[in-house]
Amino acid sequence: MTVNEWTLEGFVDHFDFVHHKMLDHKFVWVLGAGTSFASGIPVGSELVDTWLKEMHLKEDATKTPLEEWATAANLGIPGFKFKERASYYPKVYHRRFEAYPEEGFAYLESVMSEKDPSPGYSILAAALADDPPRHNVVITTNFDNLVADALSIYTDTFPFVAGHESLTQFVRVAMRRPLICKIHRDLLLGPQNDPRSLRRLHDAWGTALRALFQHYTPLFIGYGGNDDTLMDLLESLQPGDVKGQMVWCYYERSKPSERIVNVVTDLKGVLVPVPDFDLLMVLLGEKMGIGILDEEIEERASARTARYRSRIQRLDTVAHPVVAEALAATLERSGGWWAWEQKALFESDPLRRETVYRQAIQHLPGSPELFTNFATFLWYERKAIPEAEQMFRKAAELAPTDAEILDNMAQFLWIERANFKEASDLYLKVIELGSENAWIYANLADFLIATEKFTQADGFIKKAKLLNKTHMKDLDISLAISSAILSRVRNEDDTASIEQLRPLLSEKVDFSTVTFKGILRFTRTKLCAADHAFFANLTAALINSGKGVDLDRLLQTRTLQAKTANVSVTNDG
Repeated sequence: MTVNEWTLEGFVDHFDFVHHKMLDHKFVWVLGAGTSFASGIPVGSELVDTWLKEMHLKEDATKTPLEEWATAANLGIPGFKFKERASYYPKVYHRRFEAYPEEGFAYLESVMSEKDPSPGYSILAAALADDPPRHNVVITTNFDNLVADALSIYTDTFPFVAGHESLTQFVRVAMRRPLICKIHRDLLLGPQNDPRSLRRLHDAWGTALRALFQHYTPLFIGYGGNDDTLMDLLESLQPGDVKGQMVWCYYERSKPSERIVNVVTDLKGVLVPVPDFDLLMVLLGEKMGIGILDEEIEERASARTARYRSRIQRLDTVAHPVVAEALAATLERSGGWWAWEQKALFESDPLRRETVYRQAIQHLPGSPELFTNFATFLWYERKAIPEAEQMFRKAAELAPTDAEILDNMAQFLWIERANFKEASDLYLKVIELGSENAWIYANLADFLIATEKFTQADGFIKKAKLLNKTHMKDLDISLAISSAILSRVRNEDDTASIEQLRPLLSEKVDFSTVTFKGILRFTRTKLCAADHAFFANLTAALINSGKGVDLDRLLQTRTLQAKTANVSVTNDG
């Protein structure tokens, strides 16, 4: 009987048809050592050469060439032929480590450790994790964890790994999650790698695999058939014992063994020459709608890093201050002052937030950002004015050319301290720095209104509007209020500015009670009572209302108050 062999393109076309047109048809991935090669794990032939060289170095005192020394007699391996040495893998392994089996296990662990799954495994993982389950079973002679690692790296699905024959009782033909059958055991569970253990497949695995082959079509990749376990089982099967047409992919630069050819022929399967595991999986992935998952790696890694850092930031350094010392280096690596800032903001209780800020400036005494943010907190939340000023001055000392930090200090000085001279000097520096921060010019405009430099204020309001390209709602509101106040102080109609507010007041925007403190102090002395009351009530509503601002009611109240004031003046006259 002649073996049936397909081209790679023909097989990929067949896979495409089965995947999309025969939805009750499922493949089981049967993986050998060849699939792990691209991930940096040596194949059996490489390991055989390594072990032969090690034994040659230890045992040959005559310096005979390796090819001459490695004979059946010297190795104690009947029938050994150097040219066919790869096929003697189990016996060479046994010869190398028979005196100390634990060394053999350690050796395998060392060559498989710290290996990342190659790109082909990313596509395999996506296929295994597909929902609803389809081609979700792997049978492998490999000890490594590349399949499970790939599922962890590329998907949110974790598999059931049957890494020992005692677990076969949990292997079912219909499982919701990916199934990985390690028929030679897991690397950490006494892997079967010697002639005795590879002579016969454990009965429990025989039963489980027979059941799987009745429901899944086996797709062999990277398996050279150099053991008697799986091969004996395959040779015992009848064509009717395997669902569909078995496919055996072999490396295109070599030929499958006679034993493989006979198995494929007897089971009416097909042979397919393939370039390597990764390239084959790219082709099959394209048919399954699965591409290379490089972006998914970045997204999942970034999300995992963010979660990890967030959990670090939530560790309770307030109740356990000694932890702050231990975390200082970690927080520095995960964002420095910004990581501490996020940790502080996480605390809803002001006292706990203050503690975190104090821990932050203790560990990062050179951070102007932390000092200015702590100063703002002390000013807004704690009303600790003297210490807030110390923190603002420390921030300005650390960053004398940082426009935002100078702006924060200037606001504090004129609003809280009424120190207009020093605030003016700071704003002159800010202007010289040429900042593009729209908020700075909005704050400067309020300062100029308060110091009755109205023309300059008007210019900076316009500049702030031009710089507010993203139309931050809170800034648009602040600028509209400043424009309205400027109009009223000039005895001009403020309707245009007020109407700009209307579409912005449909929902709550967060403002601090400090935000309008300085400008309201100005309106109290420079505007009529009705206008001052209007702006005071408007800003209070912005700060306190959770349901938006009733602008029409505020305007009606202002009109009524103005009329009442006029009537009172007329009556007095």
